[in-house]
Amino acid sequence: MNSIYKKISLVLIASFVVEIFIVGLFYRQVVVSKVLVEINKEGDKRQYLLKEISNKMQKTKNDIVGMEKIIKVYSTRYDIDFIIKKIDGEVIYSTKDYSSIERNKVQEQVYIKGNGKNPHIMYAYFPTKLEEIDNMINSRKRIIAILIFLLVSSIVFFIIYRILTDPLKKLSRAVKNINYGNTEVSIPYYGDDEFGMLCRNFEEMGRRLKISEENQKELIQAISHDIKTPLTSILGYSKRLTERKVKSERIEEYHSIILKKSLDLESLILELEDYVDINSNTLLNIKSINVKDFLKKLHEDFKRELQEYGIDITLYHNIEEDFKLPMDDKKIKRVFQNIISNSIKYAGENIHIEMNCFKSNNKVCFEIKDNGIGVSESYIDKIFDRFYRVDGSRSREKGGTGLGLSICKTIINLHGGDIGAKSKVGEGLLIWFTLPCK
Repeated sequence: MNSIYKKISLVLIASFVVEIFIVGLFYRQVVVSKVLVEINKEGDKRQYLLKEISNKMQKTKNDIVGMEKIIKVYSTRYDIDFIIKKIDGEVIYSTKDYSSIERNKVQEQVYIKGNGKNPHIMYAYFPTKLEEIDNMINSRKRIIAILIFLLVSSIVFFIIYRILTDPLKKLSRAVKNINYGNTEVSIPYYGDDEFGMLCRNFEEMGRRLKISEENQKELIQAISHDIKTPLTSILGYSKRLTERKVKSERIEEYHSIILKKSLDLESLILELEDYVDINSNTLLNIKSINVKDFLKKLHEDFKRELQEYGIDITLYHNIEEDFKLPMDDKKIKRVFQNIISNSIKYAGENIHIEMNCFKSNNKVCFEIKDNGIGVSESYIDKIFDRFYRVDGSRSREKGGTGLGLSICKTIINLHGGDIGAKSKVGEGLLIWFTLPCK
């Protein structure tokens, strides 16, 4: 991934290199040439001054004392060091000790003739005046360097501004268009960086919101239908009872129907409460539960309840007496209730339910199996989806919102376990889930 930090770092490094290159080019083309021009100007002045000194010294006719006076005057006035030598190299006069003369001074020489004698050679050492040139150039250089810095900085700022704001503007425009019913957005930024990931995450969030909206609509439709059906029956039968239009021998039948439909409404409300509770990140109340005692109590409760429907339920397990498992026993009991309730609704007639429990690979496996009509293999992976019903019309007739098995899956996942199903049409449905021992 091309990180946004990498992009900005590369821009800053590139700008630094460009600034160095421009300053180096400026120094080469401007500073050096300026120094050379100034040195050449000073060279003309030196030659003129040397000629002037030479003419005066020749008038002394090689009088050393006279030559010394002239040299001292010019040495003091122009900060020039002089050495006078014979042709054979013998030093006749020097304003300073030869070894102490600064080597960064510019050396010029001239021949001095007088009285037909052998001429002398005068060496003059002039100051370079580089400090003055440097000061003059530095003032210009600073101005130009500041201008270069401002120019390059402006370009760098603009590039970084584009890198940072361009995707943000596109993201902002897309987010403004998000509203209820229009959550799917496409953000036209496809960079392989953090902003690109952010844009893709926003698009994914929009898709999830769309799915959530559709689920909400489906839930509202399901609730509306599932409430309307028993409520219509309750209102109809209650109205007939109130108007005294029911024969006396059927009054008890009407009361039984009203009670049954009321219980259906209660079951629906409890299922919705479970759905809200499980999906609101409610913390589990994990306790160390004796599995054998838990299963025994669960079996006894279900056995009493199912006797009314003529349904037989059996329990098989190989769990030790003192074996305990960390779990929220109320939530796991709800899992069993939902699965068994599902079997009662859809299995058909002459139902037999079997509960199995055994340990396997540091997990405890629970199975609930019925001998009903079963579920086609093509639907088996969908039965744990929210609001899913294998046969929607029949499901609504029997009650329920299609949330029961979805609630089971959520509870088991919160425990760190797995849940699944096995079935063949006509051979019943087996739903299993596992819970970790630790």
